[in-house]
Amino acid sequence: MNYLNEIITIPGSINPGNKATDQEYITDRLTRQLQADWRISKRFSINNVASYQDYERRTRTTDIDLNTGNKTLNINLAGGQDISSFTSLFFRSTGQYEVSDKLTFQPGIEIKNDQATGERIKGTPSITDYAFFVSGDLKPVTWLNIRPGLRFSKNSQYDAPPVIPSLNTKIVLGRQLDLRLSYARGFRAPALRELYFDFHDANHDINGNENLKAEYSNSFNASLNWAKAISTNGSFKSVLSGFYNDFNNQITTSLANDPSSPNLSVYVNVDKFKTTGGSWENSFAWKNLYTSVGLFYIGRYNRYSDEPDYKDQDLPGFVWSPELSANLTYDFKPTGTNLGLFYKYTGKTPVYQISYINGQQQLNLAETAAFHFADFTISQRAGKYLMINTGIKNIFDVTRLNNTSTDSGGAHSTSGPVLKAAGRSYFLGLAFQLTR
Repeated sequence: MNYLNEIITIPGSINPGNKATDQEYITDRLTRQLQADWRISKRFSINNVASYQDYERRTRTTDIDLNTGNKTLNINLAGGQDISSFTSLFFRSTGQYEVSDKLTFQPGIEIKNDQATGERIKGTPSITDYAFFVSGDLKPVTWLNIRPGLRFSKNSQYDAPPVIPSLNTKIVLGRQLDLRLSYARGFRAPALRELYFDFHDANHDINGNENLKAEYSNSFNASLNWAKAISTNGSFKSVLSGFYNDFNNQITTSLANDPSSPNLSVYVNVDKFKTTGGSWENSFAWKNLYTSVGLFYIGRYNRYSDEPDYKDQDLPGFVWSPELSANLTYDFKPTGTNLGLFYKYTGKTPVYQISYINGQQQLNLAETAAFHFADFTISQRAGKYLMINTGIKNIFDVTRLNNTSTDSGGAHSTSGPVLKAAGRSYFLGLAFQLTR
């Protein structure tokens, strides 16, 4: 069981009458989870997972008279006093049957149900997903491993594809080198909050969109993997990979203006969206030291490149941004101490956008500034059962990123600085482990 109680307080601005309106968001989340493994025979086993979650978010808005200290509930602000509740039930059962040394068969079932109620919820919606899936692990020859998969799904509100396939292959090219190729078809029905949840406060006017379509995708991945053992104390691994994802009706995490109400925002489907890119990841382990470095180059689809109105501008089909990640951990075994340093650099992220200047529509290339992100952690064993954890998150104190966007309308406008993180923070924790 896992329980969370969280209170986020947003103090309001003080008006000329020395009064203010504060808001509190009070979250209660209770999750129960059960896992069970059942080995029926030497060749056949079943894994089961079940969970049930209650999530409740209360909004409490209070008017405060700073002259007298009096506090009263604000009942005039839309959504100022509200309780929104979500429940989620999930069950999955997966079997594994080893037919022979060359074939393993894995069937399974999955059921998920989500429900919601509240003043900001349209009605009392419920969505249920049912799925039967089957996969296998086939080794026809020593240098080839094939893992095909099929998923048969039914959604209570959306027509899922009759069959959702996937295929993963591993080709052994040498003692230390292998090639991996994979393909997967994707399907995602909209979530309840995207369909029915209305969120209104001083800074937001967001409505769910009951007309959202389901999202479909095709994903391709390829990687070349090389691993080398360095005596008995260490190892080195290098992975060169590439990917391509093609989305239809992608449900965007950003928001678009509702033309019937300029100040209202709604979730929308993006007709087409694609991502592509490559990476080179390397890891090195030697005794108590572990390091990894990864280089990434990611391209995001520029939908204006395919629109007739902008064909004469010869726009690129993708806009690109680099990333770099590095991790370093070291174990001092005599003292039971572990040190960890985690770093990531994200380069400038470009995007094409339409803006209106002096009433004229223009297409511009905007950029979000590059930034560095790093964490440092220390774990210290204290006796047989206790572990003390401490460290720093967001060492470089990243909060807002410069953005050259000219869009300046709406609560989620990208004009000016973009909020990225809450800034540098420090943490201290204690973990108790009954058995080792």
